[in-house]
Amino acid sequence: MGGTSDPETGFLEQLGQRVRTMRALRGMSRKVLARVSGISERYIAQLEAGRGNVSIVLLRRVSNAMGAHLEDLIPAAEPSPDWAVIRDLLRKAQPTQIAQAKDILAGQNASMQRLKSFAGIALIGYSVLLQGAYTRPDRQLPAQFAGPDSDDRLRALQAVAAETGRSPNQVLIAWMRQSTPAILPIIAGSRVEQLAENISALDLTLPDDQMLRLTSAGNPDVKRAWLQPS
Repeated sequence: MGGTSDPETGFLEQLGQRVRTMRALRGMSRKVLARVSGISERYIAQLEAGRGNVSIVLLRRVSNAMGAHLEDLIPAAEPSPDWAVIRDLLRKAQPTQIAQAKDILAGQNASMQRLKSFAGIALIGYSVLLQGAYTRPDRQLPAQFAGPDSDDRLRALQAVAAETGRSPNQVLIAWMRQSTPAILPIIAGSRVEQLAENISALDLTLPDDQMLRLTSAGNPDVKRAWLQPS
């Protein structure tokens, strides 16, 4: 019989290779791993060599001792190269973020569903930051955005931002995403902090009353029909 022709033998050899690689990445000697895991150094040597069976309980002790995920040690058929990253992101995600991810993967994203109702898409250039006018009291609105109703809109924006505990930029992105016709903002930023702030707006949902106040600011004739149904 060949050394790796037996599927079980091949599995154990791959398992041993993964344990050995993970231990090396952690900078641990077998002696240290044995002491932390409470498993003999001789047994770990056999495990890494792919000799002998190992119980799932002992394997979990080994993975815990290395600070690794148990599933990272168990060979799987054709694993996705992005799976480890996706798994770690899901473990850190909030429930609302997980729900959004599930909707997107299932093709049920609300923004995309609204978008399907339109025959064409218009791309309109718009700066959320407006040269700092939304967040800095010493900055004035750029001339192209100024008008008799600008002060009312800015006051409404600042009020909603205070109520939600979010920045004006985040409130603006949420307002655009919930507006009808659909507005899909292209999020960017000149600094990492700005990009992180803008991305964080994706989990903000404004209630109808705040949407109405933002949309009707400076325009009392606006109709609730333009708002996203609850």
